[in-house]
Amino acid sequence: MSNMSGPIEAKVVTASWTAMATGLLTWGLVTFIPAFHSGLPPALANFLPLVVASVSSTAAGYFTKHTPRTEEVMKAAFDILSNRELLQQVEVLAHPATRISSTDTKSVG
Repeated sequence: MSNMSGPIEAKVVTASWTAMATGLLTWGLVTFIPAFHSGLPPALANFLPLVVASVSSTAAGYFTKHTPRTEEVMKAAFDILSNRELLQQVEVLAHPATRISSTDTKSVG
């Protein structure tokens, strides 16, 4: 199991805060401002904060810049390149038509 302590992803933070803020704002508007709930059916008025929060948090998470993973990608690439068995598995997965036989690997190195 990997170590899970570290900074929280920017996409997760942005989506979470956006969901909370827009959900509370929409709930407040629908609950306390008559103009926002007078024309809505009661069922829609109850679910509107949830729908607005879901859509806005998804959009916010989607448009937030992704956290770069340069160090982790380089470490994974090094691990694959330094491990012959793992490298063979990756090659087989990438090119299933060209299987590496055990006789080919003995002549390589």
